[in-house]
Amino acid sequence: GLAWLAEHGEVQMRTRIGLRYVNRLVDEACTTPQDWKGRVQEWLLGPVIAGPWADRVEQAHQQLHLRNDDATSTVLRHGPFRDAAARNSFSYLLDLDVFDASTEPFSHDATFELLTQLNRTAATLFRGALTHEYLDHLGFTVEATTEATGETP
Repeated sequence: GLAWLAEHGEVQMRTRIGLRYVNRLVDEACTTPQDWKGRVQEWLLGPVIAGPWADRVEQAHQQLHLRNDDATSTVLRHGPFRDAAARNSFSYLLDLDVFDASTEPFSHDATFELLTQLNRTAATLFRGALTHEYLDHLGFTVEATTEATGETP
């Protein structure tokens, strides 16, 4: 795609380049939103698991706009929801939109490098949103330190 675009597309500039990963985490054992505790980082779950209304939460959606270390941005939409496609259990949405909104002259190499960095950022944030135990359950290799949280297991 990028090579063809560089050769035939007559593209001069690029603006708002990004990658979006919409993850629907399904676990039919999650019969309440609170069952995602131990799977998703507690600091992300917030009022779903703590506070006076925690036992009343039927679904929760939050959107965070994050400034990444490399001057790119991420919009993270997340939360538990009743999933009719999973026997009405509660699935978890982890929607990552990583992007660079700057306008730059188009370059195949620079664009490829930026997309590679955005992909790494998305993977780091995905791993940082979930607990080490749940990542292990999903088959991800758990590293000694996660870049997204700075925590050690």
